[in-house]
Amino acid sequence: MRWSSAARAMAGAVLALALAAGCRSLPESEGAVGPSAEGAVAFGPARHVAPAMFASGAHDDLYAPETFAVWADARLAEEKREADLAAGQPIDPTLDADAAAILRDFIVIELHLVSGFGDTASAVENVDLRGMQAFLEWPDGRRMAPIQRVFATSLGEEEVDGGPRYRRTIFLVFPVRDLWLGQPLVDPDADSATLALEGRESRYTFTWPRAGAAESEAAVTDADDDRRTRVGYTELFRAVRRAARLFGR
Repeated sequence: MRWSSAARAMAGAVLALALAAGCRSLPESEGAVGPSAEGAVAFGPARHVAPAMFASGAHDDLYAPETFAVWADARLAEEKREADLAAGQPIDPTLDADAAAILRDFIVIELHLVSGFGDTASAVENVDLRGMQAFLEWPDGRRMAPIQRVFATSLGEEEVDGGPRYRRTIFLVFPVRDLWLGQPLVDPDADSATLALEGRESRYTFTWPRAGAAESEAAVTDADDDRRTRVGYTELFRAVRRAARLFGR
């Protein structure tokens, strides 16, 4: 799906207004640092990393098996923050406030796309999500479109057996509640959440079972999966904040 400049500006303006309102309403505390789970989305995934699954359609090779998505909730954000600090990267105090507002009011999903599709031009379009629509789906049938797509990395290319492979990371931002009416859009008791990519006569999904849901009990933990912190705390929240300010001013 191609977004016009007007549509991107509108989405960015909505995100900027919500973020600005969230930052103003954050409680002030002299000693508070890092993101807080207080007031955050009640839905919590049993694991943060979800692999891409071909669901249906004409092309089962639009995305390579290395494609995955990461649900960046408050719990994972704190781990990312600690990893940044352990690596010697200082944290901007103003970023902590903005990250807390983002985590409270939005769902942020990191989409790590890889394509080795036979046609080079199509492979590049695949990782740019050109011709693809993204939806966050709930078991009750509701579907949410992202209010912002943030291109986190430039196009990457590498040579592998069989030809070139292209990579890009995109952050998808979804609202937790209706930004105009204030009504919640997220079901805290949903057993799962699914990110769907649709286009080119194909459908791919990434599914996160809810922590504590019956079907998540046998889920393999991803606590040692380094893909969870491949994108750092500062990198993630600075990019989302920058997008809001860029399109919303």
